[in-house]
Amino acid sequence: MVQYEEAMIFSSQEADYRSPDGSTFSVDLEDPILVPKGAQHVTIEQQQSSVWWSVINIKTGVNDTFRILISTTTDDPVTGEIISVDAVNTYDLVVPEGIYDSKSLGESLQRVAINRGITYNFEFVDDESSEKVVISLDPKMQIDFTVGQNMAEIMGFDSAVYPSQPSHIPNYSVIAPNDAKFNEIDYFLIHCDLLHNGIAFNGKSTQILNKVPIDAGPFEQVINRPFNPIKLPCNHLVGARRNSVRLWLTDQKNRLIDTNDENWSVTVVLRYEM
Repeated sequence: MVQYEEAMIFSSQEADYRSPDGSTFSVDLEDPILVPKGAQHVTIEQQQSSVWWSVINIKTGVNDTFRILISTTTDDPVTGEIISVDAVNTYDLVVPEGIYDSKSLGESLQRVAINRGITYNFEFVDDESSEKVVISLDPKMQIDFTVGQNMAEIMGFDSAVYPSQPSHIPNYSVIAPNDAKFNEIDYFLIHCDLLHNGIAFNGKSTQILNKVPIDAGPFEQVINRPFNPIKLPCNHLVGARRNSVRLWLTDQKNRLIDTNDENWSVTVVLRYEM
């Protein structure tokens, strides 16, 4: 028997259709894919893919606001404890859209605060043992996560004010009640409608072509070249004529990826024997 193979590059940049979020695209083929009748051992494999790691987790107008409350108080002259709150000053810090972890988010917020002339300090710290965010605050300072467009969820906080009452304690720390969600995406999954089943995910078939680990930094290109590409059976293509191909990109929960207007591409090889 003779083995035949055809290499094909599919890119969202030159696609005939591309979804608004960039997750899905389709191409119309000038030369249709036609596996002749009598072909055997038909397979498709991904040899290379390139996806930009540009999935932002802080979005303008969605979760970009961090509200600080700074109280003017009457204090006990001996203990320093707060007797009463006389006034509360409110500051809304808004950060640019981007990809953040707790450290970079804290640094960005501090820059915004400095530019606003806010002299009170705060610091974000990762509690690695619990995967929670800890915020260290100056005395009489609170964080209000009830305001619209706040970043409570990504930091693991509930909709509340932390601490509930101003504290006179220096470097007072509040710990998020929930795990932080800076890294909700563990890896990419590339899907292709040339496949009938694809790689099974937890026993389910969703036409997965390949799993792409994220091994690049923010706004860098993730280039995947499998050392031993998985050859996926495609005997259903025998005798069929395919005039178009559709591909889509999801995360590990099968949620479509917003590519932030970046292009992605896949190189596949179709093989069969006659």
